[in-house]
Amino acid sequence: MAVISNTLWRTRFVKDPAVIGRQLILDQKIYTVVGVAAKRLAFPETTEVWLPLSLTPEVEQNQAFFALGVLGKLRKGARLETLQSELGPISQRLEQQLVKEKPDLRAGYKISAETLLDSRVQDARESYLVLLAAATLVLLIACANLTSLLLARGFGRHRELAMRAALGASPGRLQRQVLVESCLLALLGGIAGIALAAGGVQAFRAIAPAETPRLAEVSPDWTLLWFALGSSLVAGAVFGLAPARRAARMDPNNTLKEGMGGSAAGSSRFGSALVVAEVALAFILLIGSTLMMQTLAHLLHQNPGFRTDHLLTLDLPQPSKWNEKLSEERTTAQIASLKEILADVRGLPGVNEVMASDHGVLSGVTFSNAGLKLEGALPEHSAVGEGVAARYISPGYFRMLGIALLRGREFDEHDTLTVHKVILVNEAMARKFWDTLDVLGKRISVSKDAKGNPEWNEIVGVVANTREVSIDTEANPEYFLALFQWGTSSHHLIVRTGANPDALADTISRQIWASYPDQPVTHVTTLTRTIAESVGDQRMHTVLLGTFSGIGLLLALLGVYGVVSYSVARRTQEIGVRMALGAGRSDVLRMVLRQGLTLVAVGAAIGTAGALGATRVIASELYGVKSSDPWTFSGAFLLILVVGCLACWVPARRAMRVDPMVALRYE
Repeated sequence: MAVISNTLWRTRFVKDPAVIGRQLILDQKIYTVVGVAAKRLAFPETTEVWLPLSLTPEVEQNQAFFALGVLGKLRKGARLETLQSELGPISQRLEQQLVKEKPDLRAGYKISAETLLDSRVQDARESYLVLLAAATLVLLIACANLTSLLLARGFGRHRELAMRAALGASPGRLQRQVLVESCLLALLGGIAGIALAAGGVQAFRAIAPAETPRLAEVSPDWTLLWFALGSSLVAGAVFGLAPARRAARMDPNNTLKEGMGGSAAGSSRFGSALVVAEVALAFILLIGSTLMMQTLAHLLHQNPGFRTDHLLTLDLPQPSKWNEKLSEERTTAQIASLKEILADVRGLPGVNEVMASDHGVLSGVTFSNAGLKLEGALPEHSAVGEGVAARYISPGYFRMLGIALLRGREFDEHDTLTVHKVILVNEAMARKFWDTLDVLGKRISVSKDAKGNPEWNEIVGVVANTREVSIDTEANPEYFLALFQWGTSSHHLIVRTGANPDALADTISRQIWASYPDQPVTHVTTLTRTIAESVGDQRMHTVLLGTFSGIGLLLALLGVYGVVSYSVARRTQEIGVRMALGAGRSDVLRMVLRQGLTLVAVGAAIGTAGALGATRVIASELYGVKSSDPWTFSGAFLLILVVGCLACWVPARRAMRVDPMVALRYE
């Protein structure tokens, strides 16, 4: 029996309503389709077929090597901590049983419990909390702009409000009027944001890596709608409170008597404080996005240690059984079929070379052997527990990928099942365990014979270090086994082409199916695309932080422009007097620029202190740059000053053109 995913039903079965009862062939076994999963069910992620698990002796004997996940529902009132404590004795009993049956098994067997939500999003939670914090900073900057706008508008209407008060409007009525205007502006902005959210969600899904948790569930819904409207109203009410209270406390007698020049001294200071806060928040966003941009640049330009151009990669999954050790006959058959596939692909037009391994490079997958024995190694490393990666490869693997051979030779066609087994190590392994590259002739045991005696493999070569697990992971100790001497339960092909590798993807797949119709061909992609996908998380975070930073910086500079423009309008008489007494246009320009740039500089200084603390949160996501990188902070400070100068330039030029005679008659 099998249950298929909704995606598989829609694509492979073309929404066939009679799919129930149809048969699937998986791992050379026939399964009958008994159900189609709900549209959004994807657990674990990317699962397309669910099969019943039978606790056969093969499965039970393999407990030490395969972790089984169990889904359960807590009883009402039960706590996860209580369940974890109850699992402790079970873990200890199983560990004792396993160690007794397999003395070489390392200790540490543990059964752990966690919520289903944590198991799916725990790794991504911190990153998305950072993005939520960035979005919150943008909201605060927008709210500060709204407050500044309402204050400026209120001071421009001070005579109107004073007249309303003189005609009988109570302070509460004036306060409600300003608050209603504030909430209305915020609500209109929230509605516009909802309209943009639909496109924003599609853009997010386009840039998000395929492995992003619950990506298929990301879509605008009523929860988002009500949250956006509610947060808009709350922001409008909270940040419109200051202008509303100022309007309510206004004295109509004094306001109607005084001119504009003396009506807004307090407002100017409050508006300046808002601009400083905006610039500080925008500076924090600017630093965060700049650091992420540098991280992405370092990763994309990181040398993995091998060639990546004109390389096509694909997986050839093999039927496997739990705890099954390949027999000599089956190993021979698998190697023979793999050699035939390699020969068929190699003969295709446009294919220069093709090699095989047990898993792909930069796939995030690594296999290790916890029971290594090293001949002639440093005393503390004669037996190795963990931390050494293993890879099975075919002859010519290093030559095709351009990996330097530092000592000895590569595998060749003579390294077969019938001859003495050989092995290669990378530079990191040679230096760590032998403290030298001259390790040819030394032996490594990676397995035991039927009597429990070590089976030795002679080191015949040392190769340069490569980043084969991920682009941001330094090279670790690694050894290489001859694929044609061992056989593996998984096959991965790497094809070097003379032209565009994507153009040969379908041709290669069809060639393999021509000889082996039941052989699946999966994950067909280029190595260049694999590298790009390996930094998908960093790219998404960089794009989103950069977008938030750009919006925040634009809003902050609009705030600077607004405050300086309002100040120029309010000080028109003062500027006219200064010019009448001999001040030149350049003096007025410097005065206005000094006012605006002082606000920007103070905000950037405060933002620097905030950024030093905030960037520690994303320190784990950075690569090739420190969270407190002085060049980044200096460059961002200079950038925000330059852009701030541009924001002040228009009102400064307007102040230079003030006519003293007109200004002296102002109001």
